[in-house]
Amino acid sequence: MRNIKEKMKTDAQKASRVRNNITKSNPQQSEIYSIAATLYGEAKDLDNKGITRVAETIRNRYNYYSQNKASGVNKITYRDIVAAPDQYKGFNVYRNKSIKDFQNLEKSLTGEEKKNWDRCMAIARKVVNGQLETNYANGALGFNKASVETNKRLFKTSNVFKDDSSYINNPDKKSPHVFFGDYYISPLKNAQGKVLAKGGKPNENVSRVLVQNKMAYARNGRG
Repeated sequence: MRNIKEKMKTDAQKASRVRNNITKSNPQQSEIYSIAATLYGEAKDLDNKGITRVAETIRNRYNYYSQNKASGVNKITYRDIVAAPDQYKGFNVYRNKSIKDFQNLEKSLTGEEKKNWDRCMAIARKVVNGQLETNYANGALGFNKASVETNKRLFKTSNVFKDDSSYINNPDKKSPHVFFGDYYISPLKNAQGKVLAKGGKPNENVSRVLVQNKMAYARNGRG
């Protein structure tokens, strides 16, 4: 009897190690955590529609960049997109975190913060699993906190709108984000400056953002 119990205990420990190793080496898990951390950093206090809009810009960029990979690049990942320089500022503080770090963060959260994280995780899973079928962002590839008028001038485009989602604990307080549905998209680069995907016009009917606007773009809180 003792031998059987010992074997069961050993088998359980082995199974636990296998699960941990799978989690550590699971690319999909890394993708989900990277997106969730971005959503948490950018929009955790917003209602689900506000978080989903930000998630849609990640999905839309992923689709665009995947179709425009640079020579020699086999695959674009969601982490490539959210961790790239000058992309999602909400991910900056999480840039160097591993899956284990994200898991520890997850365990440390309580109350409303844990609920907010869980909402971000649920939406991130939809993105990675190809189940995010909404288009609240009207095809947007980016957002910032500048006014609608500033964005129209900045991106030479008419497809700009103010996010109508609300803060989850204050329905009267609206999201600070303004989305632009069509604009010139920069090449995707990794931290070392290697080009992973070409930039260009997501929509051939849209004028390219002028180079001299890039500094203003950064000042206005690029998303």
